Amino acid sequence: MDLCDYGCGKPAIICFLKIRKHCCSEWTQQCDVIKEKTSKSHIGLGHTQKTKKQLSKIMKKRNKIKPIWEGRHHTEESKIKIGLKSKNRECKDETRKKMSLVRIGEKNANWKGGISLEPYCFEFTKDLKEFIKERDFYKCRNPNCVNGKHLCVHHVDYNKKNCILENLITLCFSCNSKANFNREFWVEYYQNLLKKGK
Repeated sequence: MDLCDYGCGKPAIICFLKIRKHCCSEWTQQCDVIKEKTSKSHIGLGHTQKTKKQLSKIMKKRNKIKPIWEGRHHTEESKIKIGLKSKNRECKDETRKKMSLVRIGEKNANWKGGISLEPYCFEFTKDLKEFIKERDFYKCRNPNCVNGKHLCVHHVDYNKKNCILENLITLCFSCNSKANFNREFWVEYYQNLLKKGK
């Protein structure tokens, strides 16, 4: 096994030029030895006074220049034209089918190994869902909710088998969809919300 040429002792990844062997794919950015040498060599260095003056002149000029579109607005007529054009750009059914096939199952970025296909526990009935919505006054419990329509019951810990009341919360469809990203954050967020509600 080849080691890094810079002496950090890590296994090397040979670059395409095969000139030197590095311990990281991004050349020497991750190599501990290079980081240390670079940081020591830059101590006390800075721009010269001449360079600082030139940079300040450039920045002053840049701040004076305003973009061409600043202060301009669309007329009502052009807004209507833009709206009509966007309505005519609807996708064909064939194109929609192709687009959806590309993102199905394992090809989807949010694929979690098929956990969405797991069945809910037998206690998760219409009556239980209705009880949870009634407990939450038929409102989305997310205080930052903008939509608030199409309510559903969300499992806070994402475990479909855990149907205890402290694990269920009413959310709108939009907030429920957002909760599929950054799950650790949302678990803690909704658990705290339910604790405050008691």
